[in-house]
Amino acid sequence: MDTLTGEKSVATLNTLKLVDQDSALATADITPVGASLTNIGSLEIVAQTSVGALSTAGSLFSGVTKVTLDNAGALTGFTAGAGQDVVATNSAQGANNVAYNGGNNVTINTTDVTTGTTTIGGTTAAAGDVVLNIGSDTAGTVGAVTITGGDTVVVNSTTSNAVNTTVVQAGVTVTGNASTTEVTVNQAATVTASTTVAGATAGAVKIDDVNAASNTKGGVITTVTLDNFGAATINSGALSTLNLSGKGTSAAVTLGALTTPNVAIFNLNVDGLTTTAAVTVPTATTLNVTSTGDDSTVASLVAAAAKTINFAGDASFTATAQTIGAATAINVTGAGGVSLGSALGTGVAFTGGEGDDSVSIAATTKAIKMGGGDDVVTISTTTLGSGGSVDGGAGTNTIVANTNGSSLSAEPAFTNFQTLRVAGGAAAGTHNANGFTALEVGALNGAVVFSNVAADVGLTVLADTNAQTTYTLANATGKADSLSLTLSSAAAINANTIVAAGIESVDITTVDTNSTAHTDTLTLTAASATTITVSGNAGLNLTATGSTKVTTFDASGVQGDADDAAQLAVTYVSLNTTVGAQVAITGGSGNDALTGTSVALDTIDGGAGDDILTWNGAADVFTGGDGNDTFVNAANTLGTATIHLTITDATAGDKISTAAIDNGTATFNQTAVSLGGAATFAQYLDAAAAGNGATNSINSYFVFEGNTYLVTDNTAGATFTATDSVMMLSGIVDLSDSTIAAGVITIV
Repeated sequence: MDTLTGEKSVATLNTLKLVDQDSALATADITPVGASLTNIGSLEIVAQTSVGALSTAGSLFSGVTKVTLDNAGALTGFTAGAGQDVVATNSAQGANNVAYNGGNNVTINTTDVTTGTTTIGGTTAAAGDVVLNIGSDTAGTVGAVTITGGDTVVVNSTTSNAVNTTVVQAGVTVTGNASTTEVTVNQAATVTASTTVAGATAGAVKIDDVNAASNTKGGVITTVTLDNFGAATINSGALSTLNLSGKGTSAAVTLGALTTPNVAIFNLNVDGLTTTAAVTVPTATTLNVTSTGDDSTVASLVAAAAKTINFAGDASFTATAQTIGAATAINVTGAGGVSLGSALGTGVAFTGGEGDDSVSIAATTKAIKMGGGDDVVTISTTTLGSGGSVDGGAGTNTIVANTNGSSLSAEPAFTNFQTLRVAGGAAAGTHNANGFTALEVGALNGAVVFSNVAADVGLTVLADTNAQTTYTLANATGKADSLSLTLSSAAAINANTIVAAGIESVDITTVDTNSTAHTDTLTLTAASATTITVSGNAGLNLTATGSTKVTTFDASGVQGDADDAAQLAVTYVSLNTTVGAQVAITGGSGNDALTGTSVALDTIDGGAGDDILTWNGAADVFTGGDGNDTFVNAANTLGTATIHLTITDATAGDKISTAAIDNGTATFNQTAVSLGGAATFAQYLDAAAAGNGATNSINSYFVFEGNTYLVTDNTAGATFTATDSVMMLSGIVDLSDSTIAAGVITIV
């Protein structure tokens, strides 16, 4: 460092810039013996690399009001004067430790941090506000941040590491002094690393009031703001406002060592918050929760001392569980909506707002008024305590019966509910659906019966039911009764068995509520049904037990992206037992598996996707549709000259399976059987079956009157017999390059 020389008095300069030249910067380098400064208000110090112990707090710099320090690497310790605003930038901290002390308003910018620690106010606290901007671009754990003092403290932690790597952001500890009233810690959101995404994990946060260890002195820190955080602990007897946003682990507010709370009203403000553990507020008797911006969800809300809890805001707030044992009144205003996962105490009055609210109750003795919105109330008993009532209010409201049986239309304490849902650990038995316009089921404890169901009331399955659900109309004597059955979920569900007696038409809708495709499972018992329709954006593995009258099965409404064809698959096996009945079966855009019967005349259209269409006999007509389809000959009746399967659109890429009727290891003759122009169809059949297929079946083909016929020879004789089989491929289909493996012929 060049030292100041020449005149002892350096006058008329407003800014003095000192530039390091030898990488050995220390206090002695910037305080030449005998030097003095006059009219220097701003001091800029530029170091090439690390800096030793450095101070501008001496008398030489008494007139300086602003200090700017730029360096890269370590900083043993920088101390500024109490009246000096400080802006310090460390452009490459790396694994080096840095320490800053003193100053008035202090702003520290440090980048490319790895394991190096950052300490501010360790020996002398800033007299004004403290701002730390800390960033890392390397995977690994960033060194800890420790800050003491400052009127207000703000920490901004950012990451810009490479994809498929994870930065664990610095743990932050802030210890207030007598003037510290507000603390803010902003971190990058926790993200799971992938081949296209850079990962980040928010660090833990610990904030201690200057009087946190005292059991008599009140606190000073009144407001804390956290955006993305690990486990956060705030110890301040004065804290009245906590602002939380982003992804968090947990946040706990304590009074420190203070035994008597001095804050009666606590304000929790959230915006787009999600936590994996509890948010715990201090022992205030009134808790105000305001949710704005984006919806928020906490794993648990703990407010053990709050007697009155007020929710407000334009965004929803969900507590998966809550501990509010002292509460007597919960009030909701605004349009955001509140969902509380744990049951309310029987002595808690609830007044809902205009949003969609959700609560659980037992034998309440208070008024539960849900207000506007589409609300949900879960009950564990249909018998309320003295003075208890439940009013769904305006909107389309749902009552969830986690009970063994119910008849809520006969209970005057329950009003203004349109949907009856049965779900939960006690859900079972018979539930009188009189008065309800929609029915729902979730996870069940045992078989459930909906009785007295009005015509056209739909049924929605929301989860694996684990038990049978019976849908019973109040009047099933009509000839055109229908059931709208919906399976709605984010992941695949098993709806178990749905029994729908007296229903002629069943309309099934699959609803996938997220972007990950899936396939649901359902067993449908609808003995009177003649029509089953399936639509939606999820696949369905359907078993239709007892449905022997169905003549129309239409799943053409199941549509989605071609990449999701496997998950969009619809599986259906016809059970129609009427000889000669005309049965139409249609698939959707998935890889469907559709099967006809041996007696009905089945017309099956697979639609898009790589479908599997199975023939069990009769003069059926199959169309594969788009995709590489497989046509399966599983017929015990094999296929005769007059009663056989017709495939309308066999093309290259499609497959024909004769494995179910083959003997031994079947072969395929790639050379078409050719006879004279006057040859009959019967003569072609005999010629195609002339080999010895008794041990190993022989598949041959020929063209007759513009269509192609595939013959499976299963006998040693020279003629086509009852144990041989034939199917027709519409039009002239070139099979000369086709191959066979394990009884499956692939058309090339």
